Amino acid sequence: MKTRLAILFFLFIGCGKDPIPDPSPAILISPENGNNCTTATSISVDQSQVVFSWSKAANTDYYQLIATNKNTNSKFSDTTKTFTKKLTLQKGFAYSWKIVSISNATAVTTDSETWEFYIEGNIDGDYLPQPAILVSPANEEIISLSNSNLVSFSWLSNDQDNNISGYDFYIGTSLDNLVKTGDKISQNTFSQELQENNTYYWQVITFDQQDNSASSGVNQFQTIP
Repeated sequence: MKTRLAILFFLFIGCGKDPIPDPSPAILISPENGNNCTTATSISVDQSQVVFSWSKAANTDYYQLIATNKNTNSKFSDTTKTFTKKLTLQKGFAYSWKIVSISNATAVTTDSETWEFYIEGNIDGDYLPQPAILVSPANEEIISLSNSNLVSFSWLSNDQDNNISGYDFYIGTSLDNLVKTGDKISQNTFSQELQENNTYYWQVITFDQQDNSASSGVNQFQTIP
């Protein structure tokens, strides 16, 4: 009798449902990371239509596209069962975008990587500089000041006219009170002495020779001993 019960127990365990797999992350395709989105279609003086595309993700029923204006933090979102989506966005701004994979079988969602791009604006035939892409410190990075209080910052930038004249560097412990500590920097790097146990925010403003400007997004990071 005991043997029969044991067999029934293991049969019951063996017939249990397989675990529900989480949706896999989508692989982003376009707009490419760090691109000035030359594939965007201009539909008005101040707006362009951007086509987003990504690869199929396993265990996924539909996808949520989230694009964020890095200057205003405005978010644009839409869902689809396909692998492409169009959004109408404002020219002259930097954006980040990602895809959230969603399954009907589970409440778990999975984010893709987050990529950045910029939509060129045009002022009387002169292209605005592309906002700088902040590289280091990365967003939400934790930096140890055990060896030195001097922190090095770096960023990437591009301008279709190739006439960047310099960068202003802003930093602060409050997002609403960034202070300019670097004026018309000619390089894509800057060093700043900081204090331990603080959360800092930093931003770079790019200028061209016509004094047009473009603001990067804002990265935050934390300093520890």
